[in-house]
Amino acid sequence: MKTKIQNSFVVLALMLVTNFASATYLPDEGRWIQRDPIGENGGLNIYGYVGNNPINYVDPLGLEVNLYTHTVFPPFQHSNLRLYPDYPENFPQNLLQTDPNDGRAYIALGAGPQDGDLVSDPNRPKDLANRPNHYKYTIPSPPCESNDDFINNLLDADAAYQDNLNYHLFPGIRGGYNSNSYIDGLLHATTRNYYPKPSPFTPGWNTPVPDQQFQY
Repeated sequence: MKTKIQNSFVVLALMLVTNFASATYLPDEGRWIQRDPIGENGGLNIYGYVGNNPINYVDPLGLEVNLYTHTVFPPFQHSNLRLYPDYPENFPQNLLQTDPNDGRAYIALGAGPQDGDLVSDPNRPKDLANRPNHYKYTIPSPPCESNDDFINNLLDADAAYQDNLNYHLFPGIRGGYNSNSYIDGLLHATTRNYYPKPSPFTPGWNTPVPDQQFQY
């Protein structure tokens, strides 16, 4: 049977614990008492949070590669990726953008038509966080890769693409590829997985750019 003093310590401990949707944080110790929901894929410190820099960054999902879409012309949509590094200082500073919603650093990846070809560019203006884009789902890091490793692999694969494939708004009808083909192919080339079509109105998602297009 606990004494009054022991019970007081239990009450005090409960007061010092902050519960969130997916984890419990001990402010007195400055740490989480649950593992990261994606385990080692978020980095070797499975109890860490945004690179131990919660003043400048937040990670509400614990996952940092997100798929977004925006409308090209109703109802058809364009897909893009938004990459949020755990350690932005390790990435080219000229690529980093600031998310106006939460202040986090990120890089947007997408592709679009240019002179009849499908051309990719980081941070295309319509893919940025200050434009109307709709969150669809999060892509977990592949096994044995940290979040930042995964982001670097995505950037390397994007850089390897030669911008030389024919563009068509509706691939599969007349050949060619589009922005949805690009993201579908980029994800398969870096994770070896195929991901769900983000919307019924994303033509080209099931006609991915071939893996070899993302290799040097």
